[in-house]
Amino acid sequence: MRVDRKGVTVVELLVVIAVIVLLLTLTASAVQHARVAAMRVQCVNNLKQIGVACHDIAVSQGTFPTGAIEEPYHQIKRQMSGTWAVNFSCPADSWSGDRHSSLSYLLNSGTSFRRRDDYRNGFQLADRARRLGEFTDGQSVTAAFSERLAAPFLSYDSSVPENHPERFLWWTSKVVPASPGNERTFIEVCRNNRVAVLPKWQFVPEASGIGYDHFLTPNQHGCWNGSFDDADRQEVIVPASSLHQGGVNLLFVDGHVAFVSENVDWNLWQALGTVSGGESENVDFQ
Repeated sequence: MRVDRKGVTVVELLVVIAVIVLLLTLTASAVQHARVAAMRVQCVNNLKQIGVACHDIAVSQGTFPTGAIEEPYHQIKRQMSGTWAVNFSCPADSWSGDRHSSLSYLLNSGTSFRRRDDYRNGFQLADRARRLGEFTDGQSVTAAFSERLAAPFLSYDSSVPENHPERFLWWTSKVVPASPGNERTFIEVCRNNRVAVLPKWQFVPEASGIGYDHFLTPNQHGCWNGSFDDADRQEVIVPASSLHQGGVNLLFVDGHVAFVSENVDWNLWQALGTVSGGESENVDFQ
């Protein structure tokens, strides 16, 4: 006599569970991708708003924002009539927006040593503001702001820089004299002769005349100029960096924003950092 059994077998149950798990995984992945895309869009919008504010200031004053300490950022904030955290904090970087940490968006200091305004070649100067007519390379191919991963200013557990070295500046094996033409040597020392990320000396990248720079392409480690005991702390390498996969968002002087690959050609990246280097406007950021 045959008895028909109702219900499901163990194999059928396992198949159902496997299908549910797969669907949940796909759903979670899709949600995560959507969240990442939304944060990148918001980051681009933040930079565009900064660009509009900079141009409004330049039109009304004849120069782009400048001033001591963090004054350029305060000028932009006042022009935007928004909150500090929203305007200068990338949503992809949870460290940014804390008043004890650096900002997400920094001014471009160029490709030269920072000491003298008459030698500097980036958007940001230390003692005066750039005028509209100084961008002879073209405003569309000159960087104004880029992303930089935030780092705390104040005390923290020693494991923080050890676990997040890309957010901090490394000490190097020797001091490179900050003389015109020595930038290439400084770059090579930073690339090949880093000695430690600890101990940390306080570094405020949004202070007057600092910002990020175009010495190294995006998402590389930055450096002090020398070791902890004898470093020239007025000269640093501060690469652009972000948590967006593969590169950074870059705001140009004309107000447009482009995503630049971390694998961008180094010579092109250098060219984007200068206001009057005479480079071509035919660029490929990938």
